[in-house]
Amino acid sequence: MEGIYNLKVKGKEYSISTNELQLYKESLNLNHKFSSRISQFFLLDLYIFQNEFSISPQEIISEIEFLEGITATSKTKPHTQFNRKPLLGLWHKHFYSSQFLPTNIQNSYNRKAIANIVDDALEGSENNLVTEEIAALLSMRLTYKPLVDRIDNGKITGEWIVFAEDNGQKYYLCLATHNEPDEIIARKIRNNCIRDFDFIDKYFL
Repeated sequence: MEGIYNLKVKGKEYSISTNELQLYKESLNLNHKFSSRISQFFLLDLYIFQNEFSISPQEIISEIEFLEGITATSKTKPHTQFNRKPLLGLWHKHFYSSQFLPTNIQNSYNRKAIANIVDDALEGSENNLVTEEIAALLSMRLTYKPLVDRIDNGKITGEWIVFAEDNGQKYYLCLATHNEPDEIIARKIRNNCIRDFDFIDKYFL
């Protein structure tokens, strides 16, 4: 029986059927190793993130491929387990998009560090005049270098892939943003993912 998801995102209404989500899933050409362990609600989130926030599904799928051992590298922080209710026992892994660049740069420096970098770049400049060379140096030190450092150290941050583990396998439940309360994420999973993976119910008893 076909179901319908009705939701509103940023004032825009979406109505997406389960059949449409299945067609969307097929269009992604997911690896058969994990495709059966992705919930319909995860597909819905993937669709919304692509169409509303212009985040490529591949940027998210690449992190799943890392979790599944298909690829050897990840740009983002190691996956960690939620340690308190209502998400206790579930896991999350960051995924990265270029839209998260400002946050990653902001996480690299405090105000004092930025001021020191600017002072160093202006040292020797007559009347603190910002030349093209100084501007290029500041751009490199304030944007390019911190991003490369965070990638090299596996500290890139982004939004979340939320998943569960059962019998040695990972089940992908939904996407979440940092500003979503845990209670909202738990409600999404409880209301939409148990129908696909009934063992999820044990996390909310």
